[in-house]
Amino acid sequence: MFVLPEMPGMAKGIRKGRNCHEGYQRGWGLQFGGLREKILRDPLYFEAFCVSHDRTIMTGPEHQISRSCKALAK
Repeated sequence: MFVLPEMPGMAKGIRKGRNCHEGYQRGWGLQFGGLREKILRDPLYFEAFCVSHDRTIMTGPEHQISRSCKALAK
């Protein structure tokens, strides 16, 4: 499990059906906090990706995960 950064000064909660605070946490984590790498190493993400990799469009290092999934299937 990983912890998303706090966003000081930003109101928490849902506003007009959206949770901006959590959106900013994820966006900041993806851009600056290494969240992408943490997600790619997560066992649950790996398992879910292996089940759906041929039904989704992914870019970046995910193609390496796809090869790993295919290797496990053999």
